[in-house]
Amino acid sequence: MIKDKYGLPIFRLTTLPLSKYEIVILLAKRAKEINQKRVELELQVGTKILEKEKPVNQATREALENKIGFEFRKEEKAPAPEPPRPSKTII
Repeated sequence: MIKDKYGLPIFRLTTLPLSKYEIVILLAKRAKEINQKRVELELQVGTKILEKEKPVNQATREALENKIGFEFRKEEKAPAPEPPRPSKTII
């Protein structure tokens, strides 16, 4: 069994009911949120904040611990366009 530096099995991410592409997008969005919160906090405090771990690693750890929630959106179908009206031809 392959483990990361925190001792968590790496393959467990595939147990989520998502494809590997959806997992990557989910982790990237969460990492972006984490980084944005850090930047906002730095602006409030006025000093640079040192990270204990990178945002991607933190997002991955949260996913492994089932702390990230997600839901699927229902795709709304656009109404079908009206067929073109026949043009009047004068002979």
